[in-house]
Amino acid sequence: MSDGNQSGRTGHVSSVDAARGLLALSVMAFHSLSNESIAAVENVGYYAVYAFFVISGFSLWISYYGKLQTSSDVRSYLLKRFFRIAPLYYLALLIRILLYPLPPTWPLDLPANITLMLGFYNPGATSLITGGWSLGIEFVFYLLLPILFVAVQSLRALVVVATMAIAMQVVFVNLILGTAEVMTGPLWASYSQPVSFAGYFLAGCLIGELFRAGPKKHYRHALTIAGAALIGFALVTSPYPVGFLTGWRGLLLTTLTIVFVAAAAFVPPVTGKLLKVSIWLGVISYPVYLLHPLVHYSLHKYGVPWAPLRIVLVFALTIAAAHYVSKYFEQPARRLGGSIAFRPKRDPEPT
Repeated sequence: MSDGNQSGRTGHVSSVDAARGLLALSVMAFHSLSNESIAAVENVGYYAVYAFFVISGFSLWISYYGKLQTSSDVRSYLLKRFFRIAPLYYLALLIRILLYPLPPTWPLDLPANITLMLGFYNPGATSLITGGWSLGIEFVFYLLLPILFVAVQSLRALVVVATMAIAMQVVFVNLILGTAEVMTGPLWASYSQPVSFAGYFLAGCLIGELFRAGPKKHYRHALTIAGAALIGFALVTSPYPVGFLTGWRGLLLTTLTIVFVAAAAFVPPVTGKLLKVSIWLGVISYPVYLLHPLVHYSLHKYGVPWAPLRIVLVFALTIAAAHYVSKYFEQPARRLGGSIAFRPKRDPEPT
């Protein structure tokens, strides 16, 4: 697959890379404003992360479709996925341990975090770093993908599976959260399970299949549709935070999240500096997501005064750290993973 919207790496679509980066910056903005008690924009905080699951399903589907045929293929795929998320995750976990004490439950939590198996063990309650819960759930979806390729052999079957996953997700979320107004710790632990987000991942896979198999990779109104989805987010309000996740608001915002990623995937290609910026946003997205809470905590710990200054420093220091960590830590680790999981040249680079 090669077209003008690609960054030259199979499985990467520059417009989706840009969306991933902007979503990571949105999560950083949400945490910064919330932690400083300046503003609470829970709809952004929730659904920017959930869009990552849609992007993950999309990227993995177009990267690995038809390429997980043998046990050796699956082994290579899992090794590459591990080296995609684990090195930076372990670095963030180490920094977190050095910054502040572990909770009393650490004898159980730490092994779940180190093995990345927390997705099977109450990820929202056991994650030791902010955002770590989503990586545990992401790893569950990594394990699901080879099974999905075997079980789903047609577009119609994928539509059925994705629809069922979204329906199951909506029902589960509404049953768990009910009429709650505030996301308490125990409620978050019950809610943050793979079933709450499987619909997003399967929707991403469906978008990936439409992109992969469709004769037309771009749609001239895609950017307008993506913008309209974001405007829809701004128009939806709720008298309490959990209200963004349940009822008609939750269903609407879930739909808008999927529509936004789908539209981003089909945006016409860009060139020149805009293409470079799009690729760069995708490159820094993961380190921005993991490192910004640690940067914010460090600024508090070392007494940086005045909340607006802390927010400016969070953005500046996190983006700078993300750039250099990606260049000198993430990418070498990824290359190491690729060499360990050696396969023929037809195998895609991890996204």
